[in-house]
Amino acid sequence: MTKFACPNSGSDTGGVVISTASFNSNSSVVVDKSSMTVSTPPGIMLGELIDLLAMQGVTLHQTIAWDGVSPAGMVSAGAHGSSLWGRGGGTYEYLVSMRIVVPASKNEGFAKVVTVAEGSDLFHDARISLGVLGAVSQLTFSVQPMTKRSVTLSVADDASLEEDFLTLAREREFAEVSWYSSQKKFGKKCTIQHAHSLLPPWRLVTPSSAP
Repeated sequence: MTKFACPNSGSDTGGVVISTASFNSNSSVVVDKSSMTVSTPPGIMLGELIDLLAMQGVTLHQTIAWDGVSPAGMVSAGAHGSSLWGRGGGTYEYLVSMRIVVPASKNEGFAKVVTVAEGSDLFHDARISLGVLGAVSQLTFSVQPMTKRSVTLSVADDASLEEDFLTLAREREFAEVSWYSSQKKFGKKCTIQHAHSLLPPWRLVTPSSAP
């Protein structure tokens, strides 16, 4: 554990750790389809947020593989997936704005709410702040229309794995590689996105059945 998580460490006055776990109201998730954004409370679980977005026909551009994290924690820690497409694999790269409660002077009531957005001098600093700048109270992400995907599985020799991997990453927005080094093989799971109305959920296409 770092000293970021130990506010009493090295201080005579001490400090307070603030949890955003209770800031998780479903009703606070607001989708704006005109701007293609979603404003979300900081403590809702990622999986729940994704389900709520799906009900509106939209989804996040990029997430991590595990959905048991909060949006505030995910952004503040710089959590990321893996992608060479769009702005990359970082969920924070698709953050539009965030609202933070920060310390203030006595005349300001010892705390104030600050909103930082794309274009602000503080935006990049505030995104991956590890929570030390203040308590995140709201985040707004860019979203995209929800799609369905067809999945193709294949196995290949690993002699040219490095080149094949880069080619795969450039050609596919969503793909997964599993390397079986003892067999000198690697498996590729490639996906193709389709308009939401064109495919039934999760059609799996194997090499033998692919058209």
